[in-house]
This record gives sequence, C-alpha cells and structure tokens, in this order.
Amino acid sequence: MLESWPFFATQQLNIVKVSRTLEKKNSSWLIIQDEVKHIYPIGIGFKACQAGKSMLFKNTSILSTELTEAKNKYQLAKLEKKIQKVDLLILDEMGYVSFESYQLELLLKIIADRSERGSTIVTTNLPFLD
Repeated sequence: MLESWPFFATQQLNIVKVSRTLEKKNSSWLIIQDEVKHIYPIGIGFKACQAGKSMLFKNTSILSTELTEAKNKYQLAKLEKKIQKVDLLILDEMGYVSFESYQLELLLKIIADRSERGSTIVTTNLPFLD
C-alpha cells in the first residue's frame, strides 16, 4: 500500500528491509532529519504493524512529561517496562523542545535500555554536526 504513494515511489527508503530487521528481533536505529521527516516513520510504523509487530509513536516532549510524572508517582519502572516491550519505538521531534537535565536523562535511559531489545526511530529538526 505505501509503495503506491507517490512520495514512497520516488524515495530510496527500503521499508521491506526495516520490516525484516524487526522480524529478526535485532535492534536497529534510524535517525531522520529531513523536511518530510514525519512521512518516513509513519510509513515504517505502518509496515511494522502490518507485519504483526508492536509499535509506539510518541512525541518526545509528551513522553518526557509522562516519564517525569511516572517517576513522581513511583510508577517509572512500570512505564519503562511497557516502552521496552514494543518492537518499534518512534520518538518524534527530538530537539524541538529543550528539556531539563532530569527529563533528558529519563529519555536517554529509555533509548539506551532499548539497545538489542527493539528498534528505535528518532526524528529531529536539529542539524547533524559535520
């Protein structure tokens, strides 16, 4: 279905390869910095769901608030466990809003803990350093 969208027909995004990576339970990382950065993760997430994989799409600012609230209510471990269970985590707009140091630590812990457990996509509006 996605392959029929004009945008995907003209791009070099191999969403089949991403689906195969998810099937093997490997962890993979994809950081997208582009003016159309939302289209890629939505398409990959859709493909993952079609393949029977679990997916969580979160704005990083909202997730940061949820993590902080969970920590304040002594429910952080429960939320972290829920996030770690998904096959694909998509974090949208990393860097769009600045975070307090404790919020950034919580987000980075989520990302680090997913290593070798699941795939993660991060979208950002920040330029990469040369």
